[in-house]
Amino acid sequence: MNYEMEHGSFYKSLMAGLFAGIIVTLANLIFNFIYRGITRFNPSEMVNVTSIIFVSLILSMVAGILYYLIVPYANKNAAIFIALFIVLTAVLTYVAFHVSRSTNPNVSAQFHGLFAGIVIISGLINALLIPYMAKHKNSVF
Repeated sequence: MNYEMEHGSFYKSLMAGLFAGIIVTLANLIFNFIYRGITRFNPSEMVNVTSIIFVSLILSMVAGILYYLIVPYANKNAAIFIALFIVLTAVLTYVAFHVSRSTNPNVSAQFHGLFAGIVIISGLINALLIPYMAKHKNSVF
């Protein structure tokens, strides 16, 4: 008996977002560990392991849902989703460099680098991996 089931586009988009979220989380955790080791940046009230895990997963799943909402109206063209996420990543990177974290300029500069790196990693992986996984015929979902 064949128990294979055809999944709808919402399921594929959501699962692509979840898979991208796992990849984004791992990449951000590795970046966080390396960045903090190199710069000796210790404050972790805002950006810590817990916030990286939860925010990366939730935002990637929201990105998967946005992919589901955008692509059908764009005649099945993922280029609009990719362009939107690249522009959104650029804007949020700009914002990341202007967030006031501390009165100490050294702490603020280190925080800007950490936050901007996490934004860039998250934005680019979501922009490229979600459309690929949602459209790929041989994906696990």
